Amino acid sequence: MEKKFAVMFHGEHVIVLIYAVTKIAVTVLLKCAVVKMVAIAVIKIYFAVVRAFAVNLALLMVSFCIF
Repeated sequence: MEKKFAVMFHGEHVIVLIYAVTKIAVTVLLKCAVVKMVAIAVIKIYFAVVRAFAVNLALLMVSFCIF
C-alpha cells in the first residue's frame, strides 16, 4: 500500500515538475518575445528620431550655408 502510494506520489511529483518547467519555459519565452518586441520598437523609434534630427540638422546647416 505504502509503496503504491509512494509511486503515485512520485508520479504526481514528476507531472508537477514537468508542468512547472513547461510553465517557466513558456513564461520566459513570452517575456523574451515581449522584451524583443519592445527592444525592436524602441530601436525603431530611436532611429526615426535620430534620422529626423539628422535631417533637421542637415537642413539647418544647409540653410545657414545658403544665408
